[in-house]
Amino acid sequence: MDRSSPSAEFWSQDSQVQAFSVNSQVLLYETALIGEAITAAAISGEVQQVHAVGVGTGRELPAIRLQLPEAKISAWDVADPMVEACSKFIQAQGLTNVSVGQANIVDLGGLSPQADVVILLNAILCYVNTPQDRRRALEALQQLLRPGGTIAAVVHQPNGRIDWATWFGLRSLLARISLVEGGSGDRRISHGNSTMLFHHYTPNELHRLLSSAGFEQIQIRSLRAWSRETGHKIPLRSPNPLMVTAVRSDN
Repeated sequence: MDRSSPSAEFWSQDSQVQAFSVNSQVLLYETALIGEAITAAAISGEVQQVHAVGVGTGRELPAIRLQLPEAKISAWDVADPMVEACSKFIQAQGLTNVSVGQANIVDLGGLSPQADVVILLNAILCYVNTPQDRRRALEALQQLLRPGGTIAAVVHQPNGRIDWATWFGLRSLLARISLVEGGSGDRRISHGNSTMLFHHYTPNELHRLLSSAGFEQIQIRSLRAWSRETGHKIPLRSPNPLMVTAVRSDN
């Protein structure tokens, strides 16, 4: 059986970079989620430093800048070609006080300055392959934030659509008897010559991981729930991701 390619290899393909460059619009719910995180972080201090993780070619950066005109924004991606494309995007957009660099999410904990807000819109947590690395990633994000700082994340869930729920229900059964690779929330995705496991989180699983990593005031709701709350319609076949905010505890 072919093994999953590392994230850096998967996202370094020219066709991936091109796809991100074409799909450059920030969605309304993503803008709303950024605003919620900023509001939560501002309760405990001024929001001056933002880290945007898994930015691809940088589509979320103008939306962050619009809501935080004076903040320093540090952007990160695991793939060097994405970093290069993001740097060009920053220049083309005329964004100032924005930097971009290459880093794996699990290695972000030692960076400084600490962030007031960390933003992860591109389902970056779903591309962290193993349970151990998922714990490491959330611990790194907790360390990256100041006490009272907030994360805003979008992740996919196995019950996001009816057809997905059926598929993952069967996979869960097969995983329990060790007939499929990975956990019950994993599915293999392919692009070009690379494949990797993509993890779908249940709300309970995600809440447990965030709490164990030192987060509190954890808010998790589906895109469909947000749609009902706000009256903004979404496509019927939307993957219905989970929208997440959580605050680093003072401990």
